[in-house]
Amino acid sequence: MNNATTRSGKSAAPTASRPASWYRRSARAAAAVATIGVLALGAPAATAAGNTYVWDDGASSVPMYFAPNTSASNVKIWMPNGTRFTMNCWLDNAGHRWFYGQEFTHGYWGYVTSGPVRNQTAVGGC
Repeated sequence: MNNATTRSGKSAAPTASRPASWYRRSARAAAAVATIGVLALGAPAATAAGNTYVWDDGASSVPMYFAPNTSASNVKIWMPNGTRFTMNCWLDNAGHRWFYGQEFTHGYWGYVTSGPVRNQTAVGGC
């Protein structure tokens, strides 16, 4: 028998008026509400699946570059915050760590500085 108690000190064990299935449904509903709350507060959907994505707290998008330097003429595309990005490899250049990888909105490959890449995974050097 479950001897768990609630904050009020009452037993949280199933009773005749509340069977075990009620507690499971309540727990699932609470988890769903928490997930919706996190997403509503601005967390991108990519985080829910644990994917690597780009996010700049100070802007609405992140640049992907043709080559690993931050020249404005070198920007390939601007990726909106939350865009899924797969890291293929890394390198250090011009005082930055860079990831070479693919964004999944259009399928482009290019370089992104490491700072805005969230949920980073282990990859080898380029």
